[in-house]
Amino acid sequence: MTAITKSRAGWVVGLIRRLWNGELSLPLSFWGGWVLLLVLQQVKSYLLDAATSNLVTRVDVGYLLLGILTISVAVNFALFGWWAVGTWRSAAERKKKPQKSIWPVAAKAAILLFVLCGALLTAQEVTPVALDVFSELSDDPQLGASSVKFNSTENAIEIDGPITRSVSTKFDRLLTTHLSTSVVLLDSLGGREGAARNVRDMVRGKRLDTLVINNCSSACTIIFLGGERRFISQRARLGFHVGLLFGELLDGGGSALRADARNEGISSWFIAKAYDPGRVELWYPTPSELVAAHVATKIVSSENDIEAIESIKK
Repeated sequence: MTAITKSRAGWVVGLIRRLWNGELSLPLSFWGGWVLLLVLQQVKSYLLDAATSNLVTRVDVGYLLLGILTISVAVNFALFGWWAVGTWRSAAERKKKPQKSIWPVAAKAAILLFVLCGALLTAQEVTPVALDVFSELSDDPQLGASSVKFNSTENAIEIDGPITRSVSTKFDRLLTTHLSTSVVLLDSLGGREGAARNVRDMVRGKRLDTLVINNCSSACTIIFLGGERRFISQRARLGFHVGLLFGELLDGGGSALRADARNEGISSWFIAKAYDPGRVELWYPTPSELVAAHVATKIVSSENDIEAIESIKK
């Protein structure tokens, strides 16, 4: 580190210390400190956004988000507390001067107002995230029950219901126990993307086929696309979209979903429509469109689970 760099760093540290101690003038503490606070908040937000951009793709996203949420709140309180305490001290020092002024009282009133508004906004921002994190960690009971079981007759693992963190764990356990598994039968309206990706990776690793007779939407389609061969019935409904979390597009507007689809050889026109960030509602392509876009390998004639599995094994 050069002498100039050390000098600049020392000046910044000194400025931060002097504001905290109330040694700066009231206008400089209030307005200068506020601007510096906003800059530091933007830096913090940028770093946290970069750290969380791909978290949704991980099955342990709940623990990670909880940790990042805690860090974010702690940093917010530290930065705001530094500015508020320093400015309050500066106002107290200004009030000691013989010249009477309304600004020390006004500054303290503004600080109290900012504290109240900050607490309300923090609660408004943090509460839904915290509730969702705890819901994810408790396996999303609000989504309903899910079932993951092995069909010994057809050597198939059947996933029925929402894709939650326990689905990934149960699937791994069954796959380890039943080495003869060759097909994954899916019937789900979606769930957690991280858990779905985890199951998808296991399906890919074992080169299993996937089959949908009834429904497979949202996160479920991630698992479906992991199949070595991908089969659907004529009545199958597969729904595609870019998910939302607290009103924000997940996964940078679906960039990971589009990249995965390209790697699976899906047609570009289908990718553009299925993962359009401007459309958050589900899109249900027809079975023929699914085959034409190489999403599905083949349409099976039977709509009975056992018969369908038997037909794809021939």
